Parts: sequence; C-alpha cells; structure tokens
Amino acid sequence: RVLPKVGQRLRQVVPESLAAPLRLWLVERRVQRLEAAALAAGGRRLADLPEAEARGFEAHLREVVELLQSHGVVPVLATYPTLGAEGQLEQHRLLVAHQRAWNPILSAPGLVRVAARLNAVIRGLAAERGLALAAAAAAVPLDEAHFADYVHYTDAGAERVAECVAGALEGAGLLEGGPP
Repeated sequence: RVLPKVGQRLRQVVPESLAAPLRLWLVERRVQRLEAAALAAGGRRLADLPEAEARGFEAHLREVVELLQSHGVVPVLATYPTLGAEGQLEQHRLLVAHQRAWNPILSAPGLVRVAARLNAVIRGLAAERGLALAAAAAAVPLDEAHFADYVHYTDAGAERVAECVAGALEGAGLLEGGPP
C-alpha cells in the first residue's frame, strides 16, 4: 500500500524534464525484456504482418459481412485509426513503446505497417462488395489531443470517429430523418 503513495509523491516532486526520459527508459526496457522472452520461446521479430495473418483477417471479415447480409443487416465497414504513422514514431515514442509491450516482437514501424495492411483489407472488401466505408483512419488527426494512447481515443478523437461513421451512414442512405 505504500509504494503507490511513494510513486504519487515522486510524480509531484520530480520535474517532467527528468520524469519523461525515465518513463520512456523504463517502458523500453520492459519491451526489450518481453521481446527477448518471446524470441527465446521461439518467436521471431516481425516488421510487417505475415501474409497468412492478413488473409486470415480478410477471411474472417468476409464471414462477418456474409453473416450480417444473410440476416438482412447492411454492413458498414470502418478503417481503424492508430496514432502511428511513418515519420511520427519518434514524436510519440512513449506511446509506441507502450503499444509494443502488447506485441513486443513487432517493431515500431511494423505497428504502422500492420494497421495500414488491415485498413487496406477493409477498404478493399468494402469496394469489392459495394459496402459503405467510414474512413475513420483518415479522419482522426495523429496527435495526443485525439489519442489517449496508441489505439484509444480521447473524447475529441472519438467525436471524429463518430462523425466519420455518421457521414458514411448518411452517405449510404442508412439514416432516416437525420438527428432527433
């Protein structure tokens, strides 16, 4: 019970100029340990989404679309925004490191490539099947005002996603009468 209180007090007295590099160092050190453990267990370092995984994602997405359509539901697909973008990884290094802790064998640029690849699958299936598409990945600015972490939005980010989805629904004629 004492350690969290000590941590709180330290955060109050340690200047941000010292705390930020320390936080980054601790998270990156944790990622290195997790990556080493995954590699020792037979994993391999990845810089992109393996083709089999992309095909599996596409197959599952097709199944969901077909199931929905078989029940008379009109699917609307949406791309998935993430904070990562080529050229911005260093700017958001702490948040990228936190995300890598969830999948330490995937490199930081690999995070960006995976999101781009999965979003391409979503866009491709929407175009192929003539489905409405909410291009949410393009609608949310890549900054910490819109992202609470690498994949979760602040209220401002969630508002952008909601506006994008509403626009896709409206554009596809799926909204009746507009807002209440």
